[in-house]
Amino acid sequence: MVEVWWLMLLVSSLLMGLVRPDPQVPCYFIFGDSLVDNGNNNYIASLARANYMPYGIDFPGGPSGRFSNGMTTVDVIGKTFLVSNYVAPKRLIIILYPWEYNATIEFYWAPFLVTSNCDNATSHKGLDRIVHEYSGSLERHAQHWKGVDILVFNTYAWWQPGKMMKIVRRSWGKKYIRWMKAEDGYRLVLKSMVSWLENNIDPQKTRVFFTTMSATHFRSAEWGGKRDGNCYGETTPILDPTYWGSGSSKSIMKVVGEVLGASKTPITIINVTQLSEYRKDAHVSIYRLQPYDLTQKRPAKSDGYADCNHWCLPGLQDTWNELLYAKLLFP
Repeated sequence: MVEVWWLMLLVSSLLMGLVRPDPQVPCYFIFGDSLVDNGNNNYIASLARANYMPYGIDFPGGPSGRFSNGMTTVDVIGKTFLVSNYVAPKRLIIILYPWEYNATIEFYWAPFLVTSNCDNATSHKGLDRIVHEYSGSLERHAQHWKGVDILVFNTYAWWQPGKMMKIVRRSWGKKYIRWMKAEDGYRLVLKSMVSWLENNIDPQKTRVFFTTMSATHFRSAEWGGKRDGNCYGETTPILDPTYWGSGSSKSIMKVVGEVLGASKTPITIINVTQLSEYRKDAHVSIYRLQPYDLTQKRPAKSDGYADCNHWCLPGLQDTWNELLYAKLLFP
């Protein structure tokens, strides 16, 4: 049985697997009230929220945005019958079961790889990011990565290259916060990841990959567009083969090469950054959930609501998958 993990972090993602029997039913339909559909307002424009205690008090990861203390009967039924699209409430781990291929694919949320205040995938601090980097800070997540066939790591989107970040360190049993350059904290985390791999992974049984940063396009002036524009309204790729936007950090890329290159455990780097730099036209832009209809409210300012981080059009991420596929078959 092949087991694959994508570690996403913001996105980012890993792949771990557990041996499970075949699902007993392909799907099931639930008709009922709030006892079975307890709702989650985290993804809509609403002041009603359930991302604090006592909501989620019985979830392993705490509040998830769902209006319940823990799993509902629907969740229990889903787990019992092993329905293939069951998603754990906290969304820390998303499990897919492509049964026809005898495989398990799990997307694991750990944006900094180590413990941080952003570990809850649906309720976390966006700007005040605190990363824990000391002995044992990786194990909380890494305990789920053992015994898999393929591990695919990625961490970048939540880091803040060029800025100072809060890194929790430990000395003589006491923890303290140290302000460090993001690149220095990133180096420490990658070293911890490599150390864990060298001590816990058998290269004869597990293939390890690391995917580089995904490009963003928030400054159209960088490719000759409007001074205050972004990816909004872009319909063609960047044709300059040397283009490199400010959203991608070359200093971070250097850290990746230095640290992973020194690993005793083979780590295959899948460099998706340069080819992603050209696709200013492939982002979600304004075509996502918005607080109101942009065409009715503020059409002239629609670019201010553009998502130039995530991707929408087919092609680019398919190419990423093709690169992984090629590396898997032709190491």
